Amino acid sequence: MVTFFDKYENESIDSAIDYLFSTNKWMADSKDEVNQIKTNLNESVRGLGKYYGYENISSQDINKNVKQYVFQLRYDLQPLRFKVTFYKPDNEWRVQNFQYDSKLIDG
Repeated sequence: MVTFFDKYENESIDSAIDYLFSTNKWMADSKDEVNQIKTNLNESVRGLGKYYGYENISSQDINKNVKQYVFQLRYDLQPLRFKVTFYKPDNEWRVQNFQYDSKLIDG
């Protein structure tokens, strides 16, 4: 996730999302969905003001082949929460799911 956030902070949201989904070869057939995520996320952060960084809220091993990370991104107006789930079907981890919202905690 370090590379993802490096791209997010220093290149663009699009570059970071492209990098994240490049870990899953099956996403090559879902370019429209990935483009929609990029469009929606860019629109969501447009009005949030200055970006101050991110923090890892939690890391959870669901089992030996599934991990989930939750990050809080600090923006001037409000935080965003990213949930990223990785799956390892064989030897390499790949992104399985990416979600974002403005919740600080589930409830």
